[in-house]
Amino acid sequence: MSVLERVLPLAAGVAAAILSLTLLLIARFYERSGGGRSNYRLFLLPAGLLVLAGAFSADPGSRAGAALWLAGGGSLLLLCLRLYQRMTRRG
Repeated sequence: MSVLERVLPLAAGVAAAILSLTLLLIARFYERSGGGRSNYRLFLLPAGLLVLAGAFSADPGSRAGAALWLAGGGSLLLLCLRLYQRMTRRG
C-alpha cells in the first residue's frame, strides 16, 4: 500500500473537519450577534468524528472508519439543517 493511499483519507477527514469548524464559527457569530441560541459547540462533535474517520480509513476495509464517516457526516448534516432553520426562522 502506498503512502498516498494512507494520507488521502486523513487529508479528507481534516478537510471535512475544517468545514465543520467554519460552520462552528458561523453559528457562534449568529449566536453572539443576537440571533438566538445556536449551540455552536455541537459542531465540535462532527469535526472530531471526521478526523477519526480519516485516521481509521487509512486501513483499507476498516468498518470503524466507515461507521465514523457515517456518524460524522450525518451529525454534520443534521447540525447544518438545524442552523439553517434557526437562521431563517423556520424552526
